[in-house]
Amino acid sequence: DVQVTPAGKMIVYGLFNSVDGVARSGLVRLTADGVIDTFLNPASGSLSRPFVDSAGRLYIAGGVSVGLVRLLENGEIDPAFTSSAGRDIRGGGLL
Repeated sequence: DVQVTPAGKMIVYGLFNSVDGVARSGLVRLTADGVIDTFLNPASGSLSRPFVDSAGRLYIAGGVSVGLVRLLENGEIDPAFTSSAGRDIRGGGLL
């Protein structure tokens, strides 16, 4: 699955452990010209399909104890974002 950010970067999600010889566990961000953006390196784990909003913020679900999270540019969880507990994000249009 591929989603494109407003800046033209591609968020690629799928069943893989590396991309072009670089370790990435199911999620990688590529620059507009297809080069791995090494700045985004989220922790590995079981992830659901990522979602990029109109501002280019990346959200993922699964593999983390809090359910839905927003990632910072470097792949760390954004502590300023909180999700609604128990909300079905797939049915709500996010994923």
